[in-house]
Amino acid sequence: MVQMAGLEVKTTSETGKARRADERQTRRVQLEMTMKAWDRLNRLKDTTEASSYADVIKEALRLYEFMIEEDDKGSEFVIRRGEKETAVKLFA
Repeated sequence: MVQMAGLEVKTTSETGKARRADERQTRRVQLEMTMKAWDRLNRLKDTTEASSYADVIKEALRLYEFMIEEDDKGSEFVIRRGEKETAVKLFA
């Protein structure tokens, strides 16, 4: 088990569950969050009709990773509503 910044990560072998050879190795993460963050997670799950909280978090990580990669390449982020465009600086 690995602990880092409030996260507890266990490999499937540490959970005591047997794995078949063809299964992907997974990690289990236990999160502690404020009620405000919990409400946001619930709202996102409902809005996106995700089947689980894990799905919401996995999609959020994919989006966050993509945006960081694009920012590193010098991409600009723009919000467009109708004819109005607003440049947004997401990362410091």
